Amino acid sequence: ETKSTSPNGTEEHDAVISFYEDEENKPLVSKGKPSSSDWKFRPLHVGDREEIKSLHEEWFPVRYNESFYDSLVRNKFSSQKDENSKPQELYSCVAYVPEKLASNGINEASRCQDIETAQKLGKDRIVGCVVGTILSAFRHNYPETVELLIQDRQRHPHLFYIMTLGSVEDYRKCGLGSELIKKCFEDIVNVDNNIGVVYLHVITYNKAAIRFYERLGFTRVDELKDYYSINGRNHNCYLYAKYCNGNFSSLMGSSLNIRTGMNSIVNFFTDIALNMCTQIWKAVTSPVNAVFSTVINSTDIVI
Repeated sequence: ETKSTSPNGTEEHDAVISFYEDEENKPLVSKGKPSSSDWKFRPLHVGDREEIKSLHEEWFPVRYNESFYDSLVRNKFSSQKDENSKPQELYSCVAYVPEKLASNGINEASRCQDIETAQKLGKDRIVGCVVGTILSAFRHNYPETVELLIQDRQRHPHLFYIMTLGSVEDYRKCGLGSELIKKCFEDIVNVDNNIGVVYLHVITYNKAAIRFYERLGFTRVDELKDYYSINGRNHNCYLYAKYCNGNFSSLMGSSLNIRTGMNSIVNFFTDIALNMCTQIWKAVTSPVNAVFSTVINSTDIVI
């Protein structure tokens, strides 16, 4: 089994990866492509176990053990470090459609009827899923993370951690990932003022995921060395956060926000500089196609 590890080599917990690399948040307008009217949301059910396991193995490089999937479909996570600890509540939201709606040529009049029929027959097809959990700022496994993310633990004793987020290939780049993140806020964060931050980890080479989260207002807080161990190789990750409910509400209120704000500015101008260098290089090596190829490559994500 491949597990994610912290810099000191200790296991964070069984679900510590957010490796979402396929969401451009660009609505598809061509005929027959998915739209928000095609899917509905619900929590994971016990009957979803094999399907959600197959999807996680397809989506993510980390291989989870069998107990992880048992925890997902029961929406409870039991720590292997402390067998006597109380199971931790998990939040899950799946986007689903009936199998019939996955094919083209479905007319609007039959769409609602198909959804209702598929629900009765239990033939929902999962097309996207997000899993997260509320963590205590006082009993967090990594106090240094809390220090980075929470300004006042008495005011904001909870953090919401996004564990996994993914979608099937034919439902990518249509806004589904953004809606799943939005559901986390609507269902959990916006109704619990004790939560001061939503955070996650992104492997450093996952540029599409980084762009996705930054478009949604997440800020790069830190880089963690050798956080992931995948197929025997260590990889760094970025810690991304979105503050909420008044946590770090003033940019000048803390050195951390000045730091994270500066990080965002540096990242922005670094990307611009890299793009400019790319354009100059292509102009030298291929003057005719330089401008057009640069524009296309900078906006197209191949998944």
